[in-house]
Amino acid sequence: PIYFWQLYNILGEIPVKKLITIFYTSIFNDKENIWFVEEFTDLGSLEHHINRQTSFWLDVMGGGARYYGNLFKLNKKHKLVRNIMTEKGANLWFYYMKNALKQMENELDKRVLECLVDFLNFFMEKYSHEFDFNFYELKSSL
Repeated sequence: PIYFWQLYNILGEIPVKKLITIFYTSIFNDKENIWFVEEFTDLGSLEHHINRQTSFWLDVMGGGARYYGNLFKLNKKHKLVRNIMTEKGANLWFYYMKNALKQMENELDKRVLECLVDFLNFFMEKYSHEFDFNFYELKSSL
């Protein structure tokens, strides 16, 4: 198996940033789930979210100290968006992420996709405990 802290050495920066760009672009373009979109737009621009999330992911994936917000600041930001740190918000977040992963599945090795799913499940489980919502794992059906 591949572990998510090895992903930077396997993927580098470009595919990670591309995945995150697809993900956030789909959120910002959503015309149906305005309540969800507004939580993101209130915190920053599309570019802000892409750059911050890319830094966080690359840092966690073994790319060195890139995310300068530290976990305390990340936790503080999540508390600001408590409205989406719910089961409904998690399911919608996973919906966007699953679509982003599907768009990239021909560019990524199946083992990398499975590792990304493990990575996402790890953090969502952590957040589900922290914010007390039910969590149903993103299935690796990509």
